[in-house]
Amino acid sequence: MIWQVWADIAIGLAVPLASALLYFTGHIKRKHLWLMVWGFAVGSTWEFTNYFLGETYHTLKVEWPLPIITLNILHTFWDTGLFIIGYWLCLLILKTPNCCTRFRWIELAIMWLWGVGQEFVVEIMGNGVIWEYTAQSWNPVWITIGGQGYTLVPQLIWAVAPVIYYLGFVRINRKRIAYR
Repeated sequence: MIWQVWADIAIGLAVPLASALLYFTGHIKRKHLWLMVWGFAVGSTWEFTNYFLGETYHTLKVEWPLPIITLNILHTFWDTGLFIIGYWLCLLILKTPNCCTRFRWIELAIMWLWGVGQEFVVEIMGNGVIWEYTAQSWNPVWITIGGQGYTLVPQLIWAVAPVIYYLGFVRINRKRIAYR
């Protein structure tokens, strides 16, 4: 078993465990848990689609040590964590306590750039090592690096997902503020 598989599993487990720990120790608020639930919901749309498409969409290049559905569940937690990092980047860059409480182009831009950028890095690290997407007419190779082809659909997903996440995030934040 290669180290990347165990790191994949560890990070997927760490996101919900760290979130629970942070919440129960008072470091994050209930609204942050709702934002994570929203991130899980958004991420699950493509992760469970990947599960149902199976080898018609991608193949695993390693032996997964758990039932295969756990891969998609853990990757949905990964996605949740990646969305939250986008929020943290907004907080860090913009230095405003009321981040993501109303629509702001700059917040959306930060989350979008993070989403597209991290997706490319994840593909460079994992595609061809842990998994490989099947090039098809609806999922063509858009770039080849070092002989490894990278297909378009995963990149398009992360071009759209941060927008959906951000818009829902603002709505959740707005409702949470209204209930204070």
